[in-house]
Amino acid sequence: MTSIAESLSVDQDPELEHYLVRTRIDIISILRTLAARQIPIRVKFSRKTETLVTKLISVKPEYEELVFDAAGMRDPESLDDAERLTAESYYDSISILFSAAHVEAASYRGQPSFRARLPKALARIQRRSSVRCPVPALNPPVVSVRMSADDKLELHLRVMDISLAGAALVVEDPNVSLRPGMTLRQCRIQLPGFGAVETDLELTYVNEMDASTQRRRLGCRFSGLTVLALAHVRRYVSSLEREQHHTS
Repeated sequence: MTSIAESLSVDQDPELEHYLVRTRIDIISILRTLAARQIPIRVKFSRKTETLVTKLISVKPEYEELVFDAAGMRDPESLDDAERLTAESYYDSISILFSAAHVEAASYRGQPSFRARLPKALARIQRRSSVRCPVPALNPPVVSVRMSADDKLELHLRVMDISLAGAALVVEDPNVSLRPGMTLRQCRIQLPGFGAVETDLELTYVNEMDASTQRRRLGCRFSGLTVLALAHVRRYVSSLEREQHHTS
C-alpha cells in the first residue's frame, strides 16, 4: 500500500482506487468527524522536508476550504498557494488519506494556521473487517440466498450489521443447515436507498442467538465484489456512519 511519503496524489494512486470516496457529502462528513473529534493528522508537504502532526480545526465546504492548526509548525509563513499536501489520519480502525492543493499560511481566530483546498476524493481504508455498523431496525438490508445452484427455494435473511468487508445475518429457520467454511454463491443484498449488489458470502461463524427459537447469527465475509458493488456498499456504510455521528 502506498505510504504518505511516497505519493502526493492519493486520488490518482491505482493502489487506492478501491478505497476512494468521491461523493462530496461523504467527504465532508468524514472530514468534519476528524475536526469534531480532534483526531491527529500527519501531514507531508510537497516542497518541505518537515512532516507535521496537526489537527483539522475547521471544514468550510462553502469556501471549498480546510483549515489546519499550525501551532507546532516551523515557519508556517513559508507556505504559499503552490504548495500541496498529503494527509493521513486513523480513527475507529479506519485509515483516512487525502491530498489537497493550494496550501497557504492563514490565521484562524488569532491562532497560526494553514488552509488547503477541499479534496475531490479521499481514501477510506478499513483495517479491521470486524468493525461494523449496525443497520436500522426499520427497513434493514436483506440478503437473498440459494443454498445450491439448483435450489428453487430462496432464503431472505435480515442483515444485523455491515462493513466494507462483510455482514452479520439473522437465520430464523432452524432447518437451514449452515456451518463455518461454507460459501454461499451469487447472493443478492438489497441496500435500501442504494440498490442491490451481488456477492459470494464466505461463512466465518454461526452462533446461536436464542435457544427457544433457534435463531442464529451468521457471520459472513464478502467475496468477489465488483468495484461498482463495493462502491454501493461503501456509500451505504457511509450513510450509516453519518447517521451515527449525527445522533451521537
